Amino acid sequence: MTTNAVAEINPADYIAAQEAANHYPVPCHRATAWRHMLTGIVRNGERIRLKTLVVGGRRFTTRQWIADFVATLNRDNPTQQPAPVMTPARRQRQARAAMDQLASMGVASDK
Repeated sequence: MTTNAVAEINPADYIAAQEAANHYPVPCHRATAWRHMLTGIVRNGERIRLKTLVVGGRRFTTRQWIADFVATLNRDNPTQQPAPVMTPARRQRQARAAMDQLASMGVASDK
C-alpha cells in the first residue's frame, strides 16, 4: 500500500477494526475480522491479509479493503455448481450400461 492510496481515502470511510466484522458480505464475529487483519488466510501458498491502517495505536480498515479482501479470496474459486446427486437408480443404469458395453466388447462379466 502506498502513501498516496491512504491519502485518497476519505477519513469518514475508515472503519474501526472492532466494527469491521459488521461490514463483511455476511457479518461474522469480530475475532474473525481481527484474524483476517493480523494473520490472514493462506491460499495457494500466498498469505492474504485484510488491509489495515494504524493511527494513534488504533487499527482501521475500509469497506473497499474488505471488498478487495473477499474478492482476492474468491478469485481462483468461482462459484461452482454442486455435483449432481447420484441416486441409486441412476447408479444402477450407469452400471448396466457399462456392463452392456463390456459385453459388446467381448469381456465376460462375473454375474
